[in-house]
Amino acid sequence: RWNIFTGLQRHFQIQKEKIELEKLGNGIAQYQNLIITEIGNAELVLGNALRKVEVQKSNIGLANSIYKVVIEKYKEGVGSNLEVIDADTSLKEAQINYYNALYDALIAKIDLDKARGNLNK
Repeated sequence: RWNIFTGLQRHFQIQKEKIELEKLGNGIAQYQNLIITEIGNAELVLGNALRKVEVQKSNIGLANSIYKVVIEKYKEGVGSNLEVIDADTSLKEAQINYYNALYDALIAKIDLDKARGNLNK
C-alpha cells in the first residue's frame, strides 16, 4: 500500500534537502569570497611593508652620510659634540626603524602565507 501522505512527506523532505544543499553552496561561496578578500588584504599589507623597508633603508643611507659629514666637521673643529651625538642618535633611530620595518614585512609575509594556506602546522 502506498499512502498519499507518505508521498507528500517524501516530497517535502526532498525540498528541505534541496534548501539545505543550497545553503551549503552559499556558505562555500561566502567562504571563498572571504578567502579571496583575506589574500588581497594580506598582499596589500605586504606590499606596503616592503615599500616601508625600502624607505627605511634609504633613511639609513641618508643618516649614515649625515653622520660621516658631522664626524668630519667635528674632526676639523667646525662641528660640535652635540651635533655628533644628534647625528649618531638619528643613525641609530634609522637603523631601529629599518629593523622594525623588516619585522613588519616578515609578519606580513607570514600572514599572506597563512591566508593562502601555505603554512604547515
